[in-house]
Amino acid sequence: ELKVLVDDVKRVFYSLGNDEKVPMPSEAGMRVNARRGIYAARDLRAGEVLHPDMVRIVRPCLEGSASDVLEMLGRPLPQDVAAHRPLPPKAAWR
Repeated sequence: ELKVLVDDVKRVFYSLGNDEKVPMPSEAGMRVNARRGIYAARDLRAGEVLHPDMVRIVRPCLEGSASDVLEMLGRPLPQDVAAHRPLPPKAAWR
């Protein structure tokens, strides 16, 4: 009886997993489509200081994540970006 109880407790313990939240390999393709990216609302030229009216936050996330937009606003663009194209990721911004 005790062995059955111990085995059941172990099975429940392992079924709970851990508190680490990571995407499953099968979710990798959906991640790009589910996340939002930062896109140019119009043609933008290198050196222009980025303002909120110059960007749109939309899906999919092909380059920089929407969570980085606050770090990019008020800074000069590192390169030209055509309208409706994703802005470069924050690593490209100096």
